[in-house]
Amino acid sequence: MGLRLIGRLAVCAGLMMVLSACATTVDISARFPARYAETANIRNIAVADFDGYGGREFQSALQAELFSATFDGRPYFNVVATGGPSNPGAAAGYGRSVGAQG
Repeated sequence: MGLRLIGRLAVCAGLMMVLSACATTVDISARFPARYAETANIRNIAVADFDGYGGREFQSALQAELFSATFDGRPYFNVVATGGPSNPGAAAGYGRSVGAQG
């Protein structure tokens, strides 16, 4: 009798696992405010070069993310320039000269 009960429990547990795997998933979109209020209005962005191993690939991936970012179906960022200097001091001046904010 005990083995029969254990067998039934195992079948029920397996059935519950199979049925839970078939559950419907729902995508939920959410909007969150910027962590720093000053950054909320930055829209014009310049992407500098990245030095080092994988720098070029990272730059391409970053540009792709910025180009694809949308808000209410419209582009969120305006990438005003790419390939600027990687030196932080020179990059800031370059960004200002091409109209980047921040």
